Amino acid sequence: MLSIGERLDVVLRPGSGGVPPVVELRRNDGTVVGGLLDRLTEVLRCLQDGFRFVAEVLLISGGAVRVRVQPA
Repeated sequence: MLSIGERLDVVLRPGSGGVPPVVELRRNDGTVVGGLLDRLTEVLRCLQDGFRFVAEVLLISGGAVRVRVQPA
């Protein structure tokens, strides 16, 4: 279960075989807890260029989670 204030790694999972790349949100132990939807194209491009990001959990409402993404 996620907690407000929890910090997550923003990780690029490369695509292959016609499957597009995905931006995953992971805990420090590598557990995938979700994916990024908003501003996906911008973040994806930056991750592909080697930039690193972290996400902080701001709001949890049912299954929806709002995060703030910032440089690592």
